[in-house]
Amino acid sequence: NYYGTVQRGGFGIEPREITGSDFEIRAIPPQPKNPDGSAPKPPVTLIWHGPSDMVLVEGRDYTVTYEPVNAAGTEYWAYIVGKGNFTGILSTTYQVVDGIPMYRLYNPNSGEHFYTAVESERKHLVDVGWNYEGMGWIAPVTSSTPVYRLYNPYAGEHHYTTSAAEKDSLVKAGWNYEGVGWFSDDAKTTPLYRQYNPNQYACNHNYTTSTTERDWLVGLGWHDEGIGWYGM
Repeated sequence: NYYGTVQRGGFGIEPREITGSDFEIRAIPPQPKNPDGSAPKPPVTLIWHGPSDMVLVEGRDYTVTYEPVNAAGTEYWAYIVGKGNFTGILSTTYQVVDGIPMYRLYNPNSGEHFYTAVESERKHLVDVGWNYEGMGWIAPVTSSTPVYRLYNPYAGEHHYTTSAAEKDSLVKAGWNYEGVGWFSDDAKTTPLYRQYNPNQYACNHNYTTSTTERDWLVGLGWHDEGIGWYGM
C-alpha cells in the first residue's frame, strides 16, 4: 500500500499523497460558537479508500490547522497536512453559526433516543448508562416555531413535536408536558426526519438529519413520518 525504493541497508518508504482521489474528507456540519464566543475547532475525519477503507488517525497520520475564511468568522478553513506515512495538503470549510448544540443520546436498555440542549442533563444520562451519540444538530436560540417536549410516565418515553394540537392531545391522554425543548429553524435549513416503529409499544420514534439513517430504518419496517422540525 506504500511506495518505496530498495536502498543499501534497508527499504525506504515514500509517504502516500493524500491529495489523490482515493482520499476523502468527511463533511463537517455547521458548528455552534463556543460559550466564550470563539470559533470551534471540530475534529476532521480523513478516509483512505485504499485496498480497504481506512480512517486515518489525526496526530499520527495528519495534523489539522484552522483559519477564518472571512472577517465575520462565519466560515472557517480546516487544513489537513499529511504526517508520517502520508504527505500533502487538503482543505475543507465549515460554517460557524449562532445556535445551540443539540445532544443526542441512546438508552441501550429501552431503545429510546433522547435529545437535549442541556449539558448537565446530557452528563447525568451518560452517568446512569445512556450512550452519548454526539451532536445531532444545531437549534436556533429562538424562532416562531417551538418544539414541545412531552413525557409518558407510564411507558417512560419522551416525544417531541412542533404541533400544539398533537401536544394537547397527548396531555389529555396522560402525558406530562415538559415545556419547550428547543426551537425549529424558521429558515428550514436542515430537516430533522421523523420515523416511527410500529412494532414497538414505546420508545418508538427516531429523529435524524441523516437521509441514510432514515432510509435504513424505513427499510427495516419503520414508517417515514416526514419532517419533524428543522435545525440550522
